[in-house]
Amino acid sequence: MTTTPTRRTLLRTAAWTAPVIGIAAAAPAFAASTVTCTPTGCKYPGDGPHTKDYVVSTNCATGQPITDVRIDGKPATRIDAGHWRLANQTDSEAWLPVKVTTTDGGTWSGTVQFKPCSQ
Repeated sequence: MTTTPTRRTLLRTAAWTAPVIGIAAAAPAFAASTVTCTPTGCKYPGDGPHTKDYVVSTNCATGQPITDVRIDGKPATRIDAGHWRLANQTDSEAWLPVKVTTTDGGTWSGTVQFKPCSQ
């Protein structure tokens, strides 16, 4: 036996599907790009006896400018195109987490080893 949906059922279904379709259609506009980076890092002596200035060269293949770099979760300062510095941090031999963000919201995240910079 075939049943025909009631008018109320059709309206209720339409009310639920319209917002889902609208959200799904809008999602690609907010999707962030994938950024390819091969960052390298080094560290200079800091102001204190056990502090270092961490410098990262982002080496990213992106057409978008880099707007933010975080080293160990802390915002780094832009030195020039592709180089960022985090000053006066506790010296560490561990690989530190680095996150690079571009103007279009694309990100690269990974860890970088910071060895002493050659001067």
